[in-house]
Amino acid sequence: MADNDRVRQAVTREVNWYASMTVPAATADVEVFARVEQLRPRLLDDFVLRIDAEIRVFAVARNFPRLHGKLAENGSTSSTLVNMPVFVKLPNLAAFEDLLSIRHQIETSSTGVRSGRVSSSGILTLNVYYQSTASLNGTVTEFQHGRPLRGSQLTLLSFEDESVLTTTTAGSDGKYVFYDVRPGTYKVEVAAADYETQVQVAVINYRDTVDFVLHRKLDA
Repeated sequence: MADNDRVRQAVTREVNWYASMTVPAATADVEVFARVEQLRPRLLDDFVLRIDAEIRVFAVARNFPRLHGKLAENGSTSSTLVNMPVFVKLPNLAAFEDLLSIRHQIETSSTGVRSGRVSSSGILTLNVYYQSTASLNGTVTEFQHGRPLRGSQLTLLSFEDESVLTTTTAGSDGKYVFYDVRPGTYKVEVAAADYETQVQVAVINYRDTVDFVLHRKLDA
């Protein structure tokens, strides 16, 4: 498939991080900073990207003891590394080379000091950009009880002349998916034994979802 048939996609994932460090026992005033040291991505099965994030957290303790009637600043800094795996689902990511960028933002949400230890937590936000082919997915169920119709036959048709482009079968959960679809407008047809055939329009920019509810044939 040509590069101009591929689409750029973005997925955002937020995860919580936590760190604990020692500080001087009498410390009550602590400021915490966090930065991302490394992000190591690895593509797993089923379009899952594992990102091993390494976060450096700093605790800057500030005491102001009174010396000879004057205030003198005495600072102490502690740091620790937080290693955490983050798993991100990236629909239709076929190869690691299609990963375009991983951008991050880290923030501290709470900090507490007790008995010479500072505990801090925050949120790491990852924005993953990649390119992929488009896809069409959905679910096929029956009208009366809403049960999935396993084995339903789905056909992707050209919108202009209704020629057959590709076919697939719904799984045990009634779900189906067409991968490697060019962006465009299509017709999708579903057929199942003893049920009326149904056709709907699919408009695919990078992904579309078309669900079907089938009715039994009146003469079945």
